[in-house]
Amino acid sequence: MTKYIGKSVKRVEDKRFITGQGKYTDDIKLPGMVHAYILRSPYTHATVNSINTDAAKNAEG
Repeated sequence: MTKYIGKSVKRVEDKRFITGQGKYTDDIKLPGMVHAYILRSPYTHATVNSINTDAAKNAEG
């Protein structure tokens, strides 16, 4: 590993990203793919008293 320290390393992925042809994880779409969203509290050290999960329970997937 020390043979790389202080040396330029050819990056093989740069061209595809510079030309707009690179794939990011957000670009990947799979059949039946679902998404999750993390909701963070705007209040520090707050206590969650309840969560309404009805919509989530009724969602497909």
